[in-house]
Amino acid sequence: MVAAEQAVARPVPTIARIAQGLDGTWAKLEWVLFRLDPALGGGADANGWDVRHLLSHMVGAWQRVPIHGAFFLGNRSATEVAIQIGDDYWMPEWETAPLASFVAAMRAAYEGNRAFLRTLDSAALARTAVTPFGEMTLGELLLLSYEGHVGAVHLPQLETHLRR
Repeated sequence: MVAAEQAVARPVPTIARIAQGLDGTWAKLEWVLFRLDPALGGGADANGWDVRHLLSHMVGAWQRVPIHGAFFLGNRSATEVAIQIGDDYWMPEWETAPLASFVAAMRAAYEGNRAFLRTLDSAALARTAVTPFGEMTLGELLLLSYEGHVGAVHLPQLETHLRR
């Protein structure tokens, strides 16, 4: 058998499963967001992120998911999905923005991703591309972006600022 035949196909997450991951992360995040106001002026955490930069990164990360998704769907001449790792996606407005600005931007990113999911089907979710995390399907990247990156990595990090 050739290597391709030996490879076990990974199950591709469904739209429903991806939406569940996005919605679940949003519900937890929304709860945390409305408790952050006192922490907005706090210092950096153990990873070097203050609340403003962390929120900027989270907003930017979710805003970019449809851009990353288009690498799977659009012109297939790109050899790798361009994803900036560790960027805080900082804008000067974030320096003095009230918490409501971060909440509005994060909600807009969430709603934008819900709209993006509505444009996809199972064939789109099964398309593969090379990412900085290895070759994966669009469905896997979406689940990683919603549940893994923001939900499992940065949401707990944000919660540490509530306990300070």
